[in-house]
Amino acid sequence: MFDRHVTRWPGRRTHGVFALLLAGMLCVGCTGQEPDPEPSFTPVAAPPQPVALTAEGLPEKVRIGVIVTLSSAPGEGADWPLAAEGARVAAERFQMGGHDVEIVVADDRGTPAGSSAAVDELVTQGVSGIVLATSGTHVVDAIAAARTHDTAVLLPYLTEDRYLADGAWATGLLRSTHDEAFHQTLEVQGGSHVIQVTAPGSIKPLRFAPQDEVYFDPGAQDHDEFLKELTEAAAEGADTIVILGDATTSALATAAVRSSGLGLPIILTNAATSPTFSTTLLETTGSLNGTYWTVGLPTDDPAGSRPDATGSSVTAFLNAIHSTAQNPEATRYFEQSPFSDVAYAADAASHDATVALVTAAAQAGSSDPKIVLATLPGMSATHDHGLVGPSLNFSRPAALVDGGPVPLVGTTDHATERPGQGPMLRWFEAARGS
Repeated sequence: MFDRHVTRWPGRRTHGVFALLLAGMLCVGCTGQEPDPEPSFTPVAAPPQPVALTAEGLPEKVRIGVIVTLSSAPGEGADWPLAAEGARVAAERFQMGGHDVEIVVADDRGTPAGSSAAVDELVTQGVSGIVLATSGTHVVDAIAAARTHDTAVLLPYLTEDRYLADGAWATGLLRSTHDEAFHQTLEVQGGSHVIQVTAPGSIKPLRFAPQDEVYFDPGAQDHDEFLKELTEAAAEGADTIVILGDATTSALATAAVRSSGLGLPIILTNAATSPTFSTTLLETTGSLNGTYWTVGLPTDDPAGSRPDATGSSVTAFLNAIHSTAQNPEATRYFEQSPFSDVAYAADAASHDATVALVTAAAQAGSSDPKIVLATLPGMSATHDHGLVGPSLNFSRPAALVDGGPVPLVGTTDHATERPGQGPMLRWFEAARGS
């Protein structure tokens, strides 16, 4: 069984666009401690860009399916349901442009059977395509089910290269590109003696050879043995700790590492960009202090201060989040509570996958999923279509054209605040010379 939720905003509405005021200068790259070396981030206000999106040729009504995983075993997609609220923001932007776009959501429960059932249900609801906003091995079953229905699937979150098949496109990180950027992060951060902390849900980057490895059990009654092993390993001259796991287990491991008092920089996988990482770490320790590095696309909120097309697109996306939060008809997935409750978590990855599917329906001039599927291989999408992140070229399964994953550094200093946002790690690109 699975859960389904439909969100629709009838008619055209115009909301006042929130004007973002970016600070002239922020010193970030640390969250309570100074990193060594210290990355730097100097915001420069990006030029404004319209928030409303239009798509010439879009049919009168289009439904986009979104599959999320509300709970799962470690590594099976429960990192991303809150981040996937970005799809709702994309729909809001098209509504502001005068289009009727619905989001239909299903929970796949993080299992192969649930994944297939969620696809079947979305297809019966008449979706034009599906944003598979989850990760893990069970996505294979969703891709296979969608293929039997001739329905396109876009995957915005970390995906194993081997999972892709006909009719499925990765619009975000693939394992291969993630691992390349991971090694760049190690190089930029400057670690030469690395301890690997392995938590449930972990996948070890290719060619990564740490000097020591310590296992972390989040279910242990206490972490005395873990801390003893970690301290002994650090005494051998360690200068960096790499934590592998999903968002929740990585956050719990990070909390334990912080309690050791070692004060070493921490490098995490892309799971750390999930809002679940920040909220779990904050709930466990009461703060987000520390020096954190990860890997991802440079499309988080700090990128809104870049003086280029990405800066303009991120600024428009943040404005759209505020507009969506001000819309009383906009509620979070599966609940009647307002979207403003999850505005802090909505990300660009799910937004861009949704924009791409709507753009495909417009270029196809049809909401028929078979026609949309046939249109995608000849299509590209750019900032001009409303993307926040890099351009997408659907002539290949790995759709990212350029501007792939890069080393990122966490900060709690925010040039802008989202509605209802409390302490939260945001990620900005680390300068290669750091």
